[in-house]
Amino acid sequence: MRFHKVHGKNIRLDQNDTIAYRMESFSHALVFSERPLFPGELFMVEIEETTSDWTGAIKIGLSIVPPETIIQQCNKDVIYENIYHTTVPSRPVGHMRCTCGLYKPVFGIGNYDWIITPFGKTERKTILPVRQYDPKEDCPTDVGGRVGLIFAHKKKTIHVHSIMNGFDCGPFEILRFDNNTDDSDDSHASDQDNSHHRFTSSHKVNSDVKLWAVIDVYGGTKKIRIIQLYSGGK
Repeated sequence: MRFHKVHGKNIRLDQNDTIAYRMESFSHALVFSERPLFPGELFMVEIEETTSDWTGAIKIGLSIVPPETIIQQCNKDVIYENIYHTTVPSRPVGHMRCTCGLYKPVFGIGNYDWIITPFGKTERKTILPVRQYDPKEDCPTDVGGRVGLIFAHKKKTIHVHSIMNGFDCGPFEILRFDNNTDDSDDSHASDQDNSHHRFTSSHKVNSDVKLWAVIDVYGGTKKIRIIQLYSGGK
């Protein structure tokens, strides 16, 4: 996996488009996956450099339109229209782990060596931070932190979960299919989720929507690297 050739004006791509570096300012630093993601496909980046010159932190999410369209909208200001995102918190996230089981095994629970989804399998160690990590003390925005996302089709909706330093932190977005005519739906987060994850989606998309991973290398985050999770060049 690489970053898309289209990106924010303050970004420089290095090492065969697997590293994104914000050269100046604090914004205009959007980067995208080189192609739309598949359901069950993990997309993860590692934070390699931070700065104390700016506040705020990396944002992760999905775009429902191609990167070219997003960047064209951002000539003056960064516009998050058609991007569903969350800001990675600059605080410990151990308490945010989700137990709803988007896919089994649940990230951060148990001693599983492999993460297996309908897309493929990857070793669990690939989503863990590069150094010894204390979820009660360390922040996912620190250097060495690994953050990303995964989504799954759930009947009439798409659940998008954030993954931070090996923990499934639950859904930050639930998209409803626009062509769903059934009044009943599954757009509520599971009752097993932590209470701060419970919400109903207000966003509608087509059932065949394409979803690009999008990262804003924002504020205190300066440089990120894509984690290669799958063999065979996926």
